[in-house]
Amino acid sequence: MLTARRNKATLRSLGRPSDAVVELIRRAGLGGLLELPVLSLDMSLVTALVERWRPETHTFHLRSGEATLTLQDVEVLLGLPVDGRPVTGRSDLDWVEWCERLLGSAPPPAQRSRGKVSIRWLRQNFTGQVTIGDSAIVVAQQARGYLLQLMGGTIFADRSGAHVNLMYLPLLEDFAIAGQYSWGSAALAVLYNNLCHASTAGSKNVGGAFILLQVWAWERFPNLAAGRASRRIPLHGSPLIGWWADDFHLRNLLTHDVAYYRHTFDLQRPDEVVWMPYTEEVLQALPPYCCVGKDIWRARVPLICFATVELHQPERVLRQFGFRQGVPHESRSRHPPHGQTLRGGQKDWAVVHAEAIVVWGHRLQEVLPPGPYDEAVYPPNDPYLVWYGLTTRRFVSRLGAATDAAVRTFYAHFLLCMFSFFVCFLNFVKLTLLFNFVDSLF
Repeated sequence: MLTARRNKATLRSLGRPSDAVVELIRRAGLGGLLELPVLSLDMSLVTALVERWRPETHTFHLRSGEATLTLQDVEVLLGLPVDGRPVTGRSDLDWVEWCERLLGSAPPPAQRSRGKVSIRWLRQNFTGQVTIGDSAIVVAQQARGYLLQLMGGTIFADRSGAHVNLMYLPLLEDFAIAGQYSWGSAALAVLYNNLCHASTAGSKNVGGAFILLQVWAWERFPNLAAGRASRRIPLHGSPLIGWWADDFHLRNLLTHDVAYYRHTFDLQRPDEVVWMPYTEEVLQALPPYCCVGKDIWRARVPLICFATVELHQPERVLRQFGFRQGVPHESRSRHPPHGQTLRGGQKDWAVVHAEAIVVWGHRLQEVLPPGPYDEAVYPPNDPYLVWYGLTTRRFVSRLGAATDAAVRTFYAHFLLCMFSFFVCFLNFVKLTLLFNFVDSLF
């Protein structure tokens, strides 16, 4: 089973910062991170989903079709802006100098490694708490240090679980400019990258916003979601993930292992998938910042986060936007610069990925036009289902394949028996009518 390397102390017990720090975090466009609920990460569910992730399409292959996390999911669930400037820049700066300038002090050599800083050091020095007499410089330093912890423990969590990359620090120099970045698309790029890494043989440790993946699954597969102790109530000012800040029935929380989820996905029925959980009523109940980037939710664009560039392909999951799914074009998700990492030298990634940044700059021209509205049921001979059946791997476990074969065999024999019974019944009726007719003649 996979293990998510995240700093639990950052997520659970960091504490809410002072109001002045909260204001700067919201100005930076990262206020949604303050509303993340305390949820246990179900790594059995995450592992079962990763087994169905296909790096060549950036989608999960379910029995009834492809599904994936999109820009819509990130903005609605986390409240992070998806429209804006790409999250990129240099990773070859003098980090001691930058830390002294933007944080007020630099971590000792033992607390930094290859452009990363220890979250423990940040935690010891940046609690996010300020007093009325503190200067604006001190408040900004506390906000940056606190934000690095939030980012390193959630959307940009690395596989070590103990460090956060300092390359995000220069982007927080001016909080107004920071609010212009597409933090949501960067978070999705990192998650795609980690899903691709996790799906390779031998992978054990993963990073990225896997709490986003878990809640995404709960929204779309209600039969796998944790049982609620109370009805779903919107929280004022919170993105959709905050609606899961609730008590759960303990008997339904984290009681299933990987085999259970694997088997459930193998036998999943089409009616067990909610393709559009974000109804108009739900979207209207959310704060405005959760929908501000909806114009590019269906944009076919590269997702950029420094060295990481991953392709966003909404044309493969049109049912998630209410449109009928057709046979998609060949995927380009593994084309370069897919797979690029920070290793191999420090670079100016804005220059390295200039071509992808140009495409992102024209994202409004890359938005998929509306198509035919989706239908509740696709006939077995639907072109998409026929194509998908020849393309996908339907079963992950042998048990799932065997169960499906047994069920199909049972129904085949059942239908054959019913047909035989019907034929016998018709023959009986015919003979009865014949005998009655002959009897009437005499």
